[in-house]
Amino acid sequence: MKAGIPTIPTVLYKNGFDADQCMKDVQKQGWDKFFVKVGQYAMFGFGAINGKTEDFLGKRAEELKQYAKDTMKSKVFLLQPYTSKPNGEVFDEVRNFFINGEWRYSVFTHGTDESDAGYYEEPAGLRKEASRALAERIHQEVVLKAATWQGKRLTPLLVRIDIGIVPKTGGDSLHKTDNTYFMNEIEMTMCAWLDRYAPISVADVVAQTAINHSLELVVGMLNAKRYVPDAANVRKVINILNNRLGPFKRLEFKR
Repeated sequence: MKAGIPTIPTVLYKNGFDADQCMKDVQKQGWDKFFVKVGQYAMFGFGAINGKTEDFLGKRAEELKQYAKDTMKSKVFLLQPYTSKPNGEVFDEVRNFFINGEWRYSVFTHGTDESDAGYYEEPAGLRKEASRALAERIHQEVVLKAATWQGKRLTPLLVRIDIGIVPKTGGDSLHKTDNTYFMNEIEMTMCAWLDRYAPISVADVVAQTAINHSLELVVGMLNAKRYVPDAANVRKVINILNNRLGPFKRLEFKR
């Protein structure tokens, strides 16, 4: 938000969840439906509760209080409104994949249709270009500034940046020029790659990149003087692999 990245309106709680405060905030915002997510689980869709505001003011009031008890060990929560298209369906999404800092492919996901018909490689066009442009901005301004290893900046192996899309009219966002684009999620390597819809062999590309990435991680530990078993031999092996790989010029040992 501080970087000016468009997002779903969000109320952030940093010191636990209070059901009464939540309802005050929802009513203040004028939201008729809302989501609450545990911050640490947000990218997995775990630890969430959602529904109509009027229900939580009435028949579901105790359910919201029980949610607060069930999640009392968590500190960070995100409160957001439902974000829907004009036809009532949840927003569309284009998931952009970056491998070793480079945008490689994008996959469309329909918010309601969970079949293969709702997933496909994002076709060329305005929506793909706009989604990619926003994702690349997020990768540059947010991901790369936040990603570190042993106190030093490190480009993540794989990052998925999900761009939400709401057309101004209708339900199909593909050819619309009046779409609203926003960041929905930033997910890391263990996310779903959706490789069956990709134009590349994602497993092969990631496997090759992972060798270099692993070397970077180990070198980062050595440079930070962290404990590495048999460090002297590890340095020799890294140099051998580094030379075989091209060399991988980002690897530099501190002397």
